Formats: sequence, C-alpha cells, structure tokens
Amino acid sequence: MQYFNNRIFVSSTTDTIRDIATGTRFHFTKYGGIIRAKFFGENIKNGELIGMVNQLGELKAIFNYCNKESQFYSGICSFKPKKFSNKSYKLQGLWTLSGDEMKENILVLDYYD
Repeated sequence: MQYFNNRIFVSSTTDTIRDIATGTRFHFTKYGGIIRAKFFGENIKNGELIGMVNQLGELKAIFNYCNKESQFYSGICSFKPKKFSNKSYKLQGLWTLSGDEMKENILVLDYYD
C-alpha cells in the first residue's frame, strides 16, 4: 500500500510501552506485500520490524529492538492506516511485547513529511 513505501512515521501517542517514547522514528520500505521498518529513538539504539500488509493497508508484523541499556526485546504489532481529508494520515496500532501477551499497548504513528 502507498502508506508505507519510503515513508517516515513518528510516534505521537504511546501507552506505557517500554522504551517507545514520543518522537521515536520509523523508516518504512515496501517490497511487494512485505513491509520492513527500522526504528530508533530516545531510548532505542536500533529496532526493526517486518510484516505483511493486506489490501486495506493493514499491517501485521513482528519487531525486535535493542534499548540504550543493551537489553533486547521482541513482540508483535499491527497497524491500520487512518486517512484524513487534508491528505495526511497516521497509523494506529497495537504493540505487544513477548512475555507480556496479556497487555496490548496503543501506538499511534504520524506521517512525517
């Protein structure tokens, strides 16, 4: 979908997600139906997610990252695009860390032009 290819998104709203702070940057690329993103931010040295996008632009992915304390985390996430009348959009999603499957965290990413 057009929402992901060569796009940068920045986290604007997070629940209390470990290490994902407002301003975390996600750099997306698209290869057919496969989406890949690298991300980094205030508390994250290096992160990566990879997943599949469907015809509606909904992304289901796995992620892993290393924080500034050199601790590694992984989990699953899903995002749905939300388009606005001014042609801007954001990705609204759920972020779940492995080992904490009972807690789904809300994560909103704003398109960064």
